[in-house]
Amino acid sequence: MANVKRGDVAEAPQRRPTLPFLDELSAPTAAGRPDLRLEPRADRPAAGKMRPQQVRRNWLQWSAAAVVGLPTLVAAIYYAFIAAPQYTVEVRFAVRGGPHSGSMPGGAELISSLAGFGGGGSTMSDAYIVMDFIKSREIIEKMRPMVDIQAVYGHPSADFVRRLSPATEIEDVVDYWRSMTDINLDTMSQIITVTVRAFTREDAVRVAEGVLAFSEELINSLSERARLDTVKFAEQDVRRNEDRLRVNRQMLRQFRDKEQEIDPLKKAESQLTLLGRLESELSTAQARMSTLRRYMQENAPSVTYLGSQIKALERQVEQERAKLGKGADSPSSGTTISMQVAAYEELTVEREFAEKAYVSALSTLEKARIDASQQQRYLATFVRPSLPQEALYPKRLLNTFIVFAGSLLLWALSVLVIYAIRDHAN
Repeated sequence: MANVKRGDVAEAPQRRPTLPFLDELSAPTAAGRPDLRLEPRADRPAAGKMRPQQVRRNWLQWSAAAVVGLPTLVAAIYYAFIAAPQYTVEVRFAVRGGPHSGSMPGGAELISSLAGFGGGGSTMSDAYIVMDFIKSREIIEKMRPMVDIQAVYGHPSADFVRRLSPATEIEDVVDYWRSMTDINLDTMSQIITVTVRAFTREDAVRVAEGVLAFSEELINSLSERARLDTVKFAEQDVRRNEDRLRVNRQMLRQFRDKEQEIDPLKKAESQLTLLGRLESELSTAQARMSTLRRYMQENAPSVTYLGSQIKALERQVEQERAKLGKGADSPSSGTTISMQVAAYEELTVEREFAEKAYVSALSTLEKARIDASQQQRYLATFVRPSLPQEALYPKRLLNTFIVFAGSLLLWALSVLVIYAIRDHAN
């Protein structure tokens, strides 16, 4: 390299790097000053326009306020300042039967019902009947003379949201009644717990007493009906067998009047006895004839007399046999003893069967009457209505939180759905 002196370096002109945007800034304008204005970038939003992130954030805030905040605020104001207190009265009872009511323990009845072998006399089925009755329109109609449900729940102390209007249709009254009544059944102990609510202490007690009174009336009517049905069926069975026996006896009397025979069996026995004696006499006479013919002639008076006697015995034997219905010589028309005996035996067998059935029906009727007196079901109440001291409903904080949680869940699901639709569209 060539040697360069210090003086030469000092005298060399200094070079600056050239930047185009600086040259533009330093370029003189018409007024002789550099132009310091900057052109806006293409990716920067114009003045007065929000970014998309800011738009989404504002939308989420407003939607959350509208969907979550507003319902929660309304619920808090309602439950804090408007909702009327509701007093609760609890009643507990169980359906019990007599020693011969055919009821089983609760667990056995539950297993039996699940297996499909539930008995018609089960107290568990009666418990379910009572539960359905308490939730039905029937109990509202029955309690009207004692407790007017529309008047109770249309009390002035009730708030305007829960107050029942007097002009409300009966179907809506039933739905309202179900919302103010809770029923639980313990399947093991068969204990029914009924909880009713009202806007005053006295109304709550009156409604609970009405529910208890008419539930007991229902159980008594079911028990009475079951006992009456049991006895009624047994009595019908007795009357049916009695009519059958009466008809059979009438047919037997008509047979005796027609045949002029009280007991054809006895007549047949006497006829057989007579036939046996005649056959014995005939055999004796034939034996004597055989003996006489050995030493007498055919025209001997003794032989002639004995021969005529043998012929008479033979004719009599044939006649008696014809009466019994044996042989080809029996009469083609008329009634023989064998026919009488067959018809009589058929009537007597039917009579004996009818008599036994009638006796059995009488025994069943007596047993049904005894069982009916022991199968009475009753309502065993061990927690009766009592005047409440404080209102347990509504659950103000809990209900407000439920409204908040439900609104928040609904808002979150809506936001997720909207974002999913937007991402799918993009």
